[in-house]
Amino acid sequence: MDEARIADFLLMQLDEKESTFHRHVRRLPPAHVMVVRHDGVEMRRYWRPVADGSGAHLSDEDAATRFRALFEQAVACRLRSVHPVGSFLSGGLDSSAVTVVASRLLASSALPMDTFSAVFPEETRSDESPWMALVEQQAQAEGRPLRRHLFQGDSTGPLEVIDEITRCLGAPSSAANLYQPWQMLRMARDAGVRVMLGGHDGDTVVSHGFAVLTELAVAGRWDDADRQLAEIGTLLGNYEGVRKSLARTYLRTVPGHLWRAGHYLRALRALEQVFRRYGGSRKTMLLELLGRRKPQAHRGLASVSFAGSAVFRARQAAPRAQMGASAAEDHVRGIDSGLMAYAFEDIECVSSAFGIESRHPFFDKRLVEFCLSLPARQKIRDGWTRVVQREAMRGVLPEPLRTRPDKSNLGHNFNASLKHGGARMDQALATLAGMAGEDKQGGYVDAAMLEKVLARYRQVPKANDALLLYLAAGFAAWIRPSPKVSPPSP
Repeated sequence: MDEARIADFLLMQLDEKESTFHRHVRRLPPAHVMVVRHDGVEMRRYWRPVADGSGAHLSDEDAATRFRALFEQAVACRLRSVHPVGSFLSGGLDSSAVTVVASRLLASSALPMDTFSAVFPEETRSDESPWMALVEQQAQAEGRPLRRHLFQGDSTGPLEVIDEITRCLGAPSSAANLYQPWQMLRMARDAGVRVMLGGHDGDTVVSHGFAVLTELAVAGRWDDADRQLAEIGTLLGNYEGVRKSLARTYLRTVPGHLWRAGHYLRALRALEQVFRRYGGSRKTMLLELLGRRKPQAHRGLASVSFAGSAVFRARQAAPRAQMGASAAEDHVRGIDSGLMAYAFEDIECVSSAFGIESRHPFFDKRLVEFCLSLPARQKIRDGWTRVVQREAMRGVLPEPLRTRPDKSNLGHNFNASLKHGGARMDQALATLAGMAGEDKQGGYVDAAMLEKVLARYRQVPKANDALLLYLAAGFAAWIRPSPKVSPPSP
């Protein structure tokens, strides 16, 4: 086992792009090629995302027209299949756009368009059924009826299939909702589908543009940043505490950006703005700026003994990926993040377990490069995000869907989802406690702390506790010896 990767997992760090849970097995990083010859191994990067600003001259109309053409091309070239093609349909902008365009392109084919959706009739705050219905009604009206398959996502939970998923990945996953595509992929295989399209992380490709808040504040335009923050918060009302979260992520970091760039006086002025507008301690913020305040020791799920090891302390102190100081910089960071690599690796692995190839139109290189070339005004305007995509989808998506400001929050369902498969959580705790020894402070995971988290969760389910328990269950499923098993049976 690679204890450095275990430390990253327990700390919930996803920046690393090469390590695995096995010490002598490495991942080929994204956009790299490896050539193995008799005299050695060469590894080099062949592509990297660049925000070159080349699309800044385009009018809103021209940008939307170009986006639509590239998007339709990206979907079209991923439709080749001798089997029925399916798509994930969540009701959001991205999966809906992929489904609508794909079904239109397949209109002349004898192959049906199958869609697979998770619905939440019991946890209505996470349910997107009305939005999916708009897509279905439009397809029906255009003479292209969809063959819909529904998975009731609130009738089960991640713990019920966590052993299967962990065996498939050969590692624990940080993706708490991975059980939903797992179940839908099973349904897709049974329906004869062999290719699945998805809108996976289209918002990262197009970009929400939230870092324009940082960009405005770095330029000293604090009032404009606050105005944009208020507009975003109003439109994203489904997400509790969104204004506070955005201010913490994109505005409290402004003094640090200025300080690292050598603008020391401006950094101090920005610190005063942050204190006046968002509160906090001047002294604490100043010490952080000067690098004289040590960050609080955070050990995540790690046991006391493992947290004291040299390998854990090294990963704890490893530099983190920095948010960009502008919308363009942060767009590149999102595309090139370690999180994106892990997400694609997980979905490819679970897809192949069911004999299905997942294809991702939004990550067509041509579309990615075009979106990166656009200025901030095509990403966010008056609080509305993904401006260029919304304009490009006029006449494609049903109008209420195209102009919906936010999306349902799956976090509400996840908060309660661990009530399903509770026996597996007890089994996981028993596994981890057995590794830890009598005082439950040994091994890798703090079993005593998890017992308290589980008791707290069973009284009042909360997101942070649910995530800790899910990660612990996945780790236990991976580290627990298990018999050899066959791939998922028909």
